[in-house]
Amino acid sequence: DWDGWPDGTFERFFTHEEYVATKKLAVHWTCRTSGGTHGSRDAETWEGGRRSIRYCKGVLVCRGEGCGRTVRSQVLDDRIESQLGNTCECGGRLEHVPCSATHTITIFKHGLAEQNPRSGPLQLLVGVPTLHGPGPKAPDISSVLLNKDRISHELQKVRAEAKSAKGGDSLNFEEFAAFDADNPGLVVHSVVGKVTVISIQQPLMLSELVKETAVTDEPVNGVVSHAAHGFWRQRNCLLMISSAYSRTLRCWLPGILSYTNGATAEHFQHHFYALFKSIAQERARRGWDTSSDEHFGTVVDFSEAERNGFIAAFIQFRQSEGSTRTADDLKAAAEGLLKGCKQHFRSGITRLTWIGGVI
Repeated sequence: DWDGWPDGTFERFFTHEEYVATKKLAVHWTCRTSGGTHGSRDAETWEGGRRSIRYCKGVLVCRGEGCGRTVRSQVLDDRIESQLGNTCECGGRLEHVPCSATHTITIFKHGLAEQNPRSGPLQLLVGVPTLHGPGPKAPDISSVLLNKDRISHELQKVRAEAKSAKGGDSLNFEEFAAFDADNPGLVVHSVVGKVTVISIQQPLMLSELVKETAVTDEPVNGVVSHAAHGFWRQRNCLLMISSAYSRTLRCWLPGILSYTNGATAEHFQHHFYALFKSIAQERARRGWDTSSDEHFGTVVDFSEAERNGFIAAFIQFRQSEGSTRTADDLKAAAEGLLKGCKQHFRSGITRLTWIGGVI
């Protein structure tokens, strides 16, 4: 059992339940703690875990004759010096006895809150819903997590630590280069800078974007594009998805996915340009016509930025193909291909209705 007085040289594994129940392996010795910013709580082995080190600050001992009382020291050196300026209750002189012992704690593997980042305190208290009923719950970790407010407090700390360690959704160039090298051909378009857009596409995704014939009895032709908010940690970053209907699976499948660090027309232009290029290349590979504009029609969100991005991308795409049409002609053609999403249109009208009611 952990008594808070670790002594000697030892190594031991603790469960997360034991870690929480012992107040994170609290010790009575005065320690200075450092670290906790490297490694990951998600690591499968302790070698890659989040590590923190406690440095023992020793104790104060009374040198008065016949006393020998031990006094707890402060953590900071200037505070210890201040303590040494005082005397023991017996009137004896206090002396600082330093200690070189260190105490290293490494946290690894997933905790309950990290497995379910979107779950609230109440869900964690009663068990996260799964296909087979309630899943693991916070009280399984420790009996101290029987209170919703306590769970909320611990959850906030875990999320704050995760956000600090991972630094949001900022792009790591080395990791991106390694990802691109490990997955050749997956990244079909990328631009990095003030406007950052990275588009990925697998062969299966591309095959569903290109069809030889249209379906006449169902509204499942063309491409549906949607910008998903809230997928990334940073709210301004979007997951842009252009989907096509799979006749084999009888469902809509992503045809191309893009990470964007914003929602301007320029961001959407890069996404749609990658979409048009991939469709044209696949049609050319199959020996099919690429000159007809109708192959590039799409439905987009009820968004002016997406609309402008679509038009700009179509003009850029056709001009890169050597089209002799003017920019105005291409703009008119793009506008004819573009359709708005009825659901987003209705949502916009509903919002306007609410605003009108408030006014």
